[in-house]
Amino acid sequence: MTMPSEIQKWLSQKFGESKPPPGWSYNPSAPLERAPIVALAILGLGLSDPGRLTGREILLPTALALTAAFGVLGSSRRWEKKPWLVSSFGLAAGPLVFTGATVQLVRMAAENDWQTKPVLKIAAAMITIGPAMDEVLASLQHVRSSWLQGRSGWRAFFGLTPKRRTVRVLEGPL
Repeated sequence: MTMPSEIQKWLSQKFGESKPPPGWSYNPSAPLERAPIVALAILGLGLSDPGRLTGREILLPTALALTAAFGVLGSSRRWEKKPWLVSSFGLAAGPLVFTGATVQLVRMAAENDWQTKPVLKIAAAMITIGPAMDEVLASLQHVRSSWLQGRSGWRAFFGLTPKRRTVRVLEGPL
């Protein structure tokens, strides 16, 4: 999809340069890549029935709220600068959404209670999983690359200044 140059210029000024991770043809952290995920999470959240948010019903709306919140945070370089944030986003959009949707589907099947709004909410939630995992993969590839280059993986994960790992060699008998 091509955007008018004015929009691209505004986005790059607002969110920073949108360079893709090494080996990628696009940037999964770009605002236009995250926007549909956030929109679907908000849509699913809007389809939640506040009167039924008790016990097991609260998991999916909570996961969707976390997905939307973590989805709007950070710049287009968050795959590189804030892998911890991308991992939090991935946990919310992946396992939490999947578990919440599964619990709700099992409940609906057990009670034979197939209503349109909950089914649409589950569909919107499940669609967010795949695209969110792209950004998580790019972020984890960055952390691994830093580690393979002899830098601390933890420092890369938390977006800190890279330091070389030191390996101490013990000499003599233990």
